[in-house]
Amino acid sequence: RPIRITKNEDNEYFAENQLDFTNANEITDVMYELTENGEIISFGRVELPLLPPHTKIKLDFNIDIPSGHSYIRFIEKSRIDTPFYKKGFELAYDYIELNGYKNNNSFEKIGYKFCFLCSIRPEHNTLT
Repeated sequence: RPIRITKNEDNEYFAENQLDFTNANEITDVMYELTENGEIISFGRVELPLLPPHTKIKLDFNIDIPSGHSYIRFIEKSRIDTPFYKKGFELAYDYIELNGYKNNNSFEKIGYKFCFLCSIRPEHNTLT
């Protein structure tokens, strides 16, 4: 993994070079996919500034956060051919949740709770 991308609570994005001897921007392209409720609504390329070994920098990257359940995925791809993979090969990705799931489940409104294996009916204190 050449780069780790993170987001802070102020919605600022940071890229950290994980490599020991190489500027990550010279060998890595970063793309992004923005999804809302499971659908890709936006994608593009992230411009990386000079990113020397083991440094962390703030990215000049702003995006409008959708109102639904949304994630952004940063995809790191090779800019060069190597003996192990070709240019464009996906090296790694970072997946960041932007807006959490909002439970609008009508079953909860009428007193039912669900787990993975069973449903709980609170009015009877039984598992079904």
